[in-house]
Amino acid sequence: MLVFWRTDEGVCPYFEELILITETCINRLRNKWRKRNVYVLHSFSLLILLHFSVLSIIFVRRK
Repeated sequence: MLVFWRTDEGVCPYFEELILITETCINRLRNKWRKRNVYVLHSFSLLILLHFSVLSIIFVRRK
């Protein structure tokens, strides 16, 4: 699951950093909860998606 936020200059560096951080978090959680709890991971990823959509709306409105 990769999300890119494109601007006129290319991919926004802030979002790139955020994506990297969230990906590493998800990978760590996936390793920890591989057999234990799938629902937590799904809710976590949903939370991240919601966070991204809110940020993108703010980012687009600024421009």
